[in-house]
Amino acid sequence: MNAFESSQGEQMNDPVPERPLLPAWGAALGESPETLGIRHRIEMAQETDLPVLMLGESGTGKEWTARDIHAGSSRGERPFIAISCGTFTEEALEVELFGCARGAMEEATADRAGAIEAATGGTLYLDEVEQLPATLQAKLLRVFEEGRLRRIGDVRTVPVDFRLISGSTRDLRRIVSAGGMRRDFFYRIGVLEIELPALRHRSGEIPSLVGHFLGILGNRVGRGSLRVTPEAMDLLVHHVWPGNLRELRNVLERALISAKDQVLGREHIDPEFSPAPPPRPARDPRPRTAAAEERALIEAALRDSCGNRSRAAMLLGISRITLWKRMRRLGMPGITRARG
Repeated sequence: MNAFESSQGEQMNDPVPERPLLPAWGAALGESPETLGIRHRIEMAQETDLPVLMLGESGTGKEWTARDIHAGSSRGERPFIAISCGTFTEEALEVELFGCARGAMEEATADRAGAIEAATGGTLYLDEVEQLPATLQAKLLRVFEEGRLRRIGDVRTVPVDFRLISGSTRDLRRIVSAGGMRRDFFYRIGVLEIELPALRHRSGEIPSLVGHFLGILGNRVGRGSLRVTPEAMDLLVHHVWPGNLRELRNVLERALISAKDQVLGREHIDPEFSPAPPPRPARDPRPRTAAAEERALIEAALRDSCGNRSRAAMLLGISRITLWKRMRRLGMPGITRARG
């Protein structure tokens, strides 16, 4: 793809598919302590305007979670623009994000707005954010600071106002330490982190997820209520699921095609499933309390606003007085300057 060929028809203007108002296509469906914690963080993200970093293996539902955060936020009626940073060359990605002026390059026969402008008022989702070159990280940081954007080849600037959600399957802290990502850029995009677990670590929630997907798929194809036999469910529960939620959905879609009635049996499931590994130990047996999460959000907003409480309150979507009351309730000291 060259620098001026647009994927807008495939990504930028792709409407959010109709679906029930359930959390993140299963990414936050379940009652385990870890899943409840994820759901709580999603709800907090919907109540603020802070940047969010989505982490997790491919297929765990990062973009769908980002869409749900956007839909439940104050920006929900505005555009949601998704861009995969690994899809483009550096030159093409710069045009895709920042746009270009007429005559800036041979193919530019007219002014073109980029994804950042298109997301004004709404949300920009950058998938594979670790693939964003350092030069574009610096350029995006300037847009954050100034609230204005300059198209390639243009002397004018335009105001922009967007919420950034980023996604990655990689360990970004390790990439930062190795010099593969600017440290200031990482801190800017990762104010609130949400890590989605692999499906192989959620085997106890697979029956609920199967019911969730079958409810959606059954309605789409006009099959109504669908169910899975115990033998088929046992097969699904003990599969490794390298493709995570995306693979589970695809397996059920294929089974739905081969099944002739409302019951999906073992014979309709892909026979090449492998057994799941033992579950990993919990990362921390003591989940963070709601107060701890609230405190972390306030501290992040204060850091992001360089200690300016009015700005921090605006990022959190509350008044300055409400912010002061919450800080007092949480026993927080008066923070007047950002750390680091």
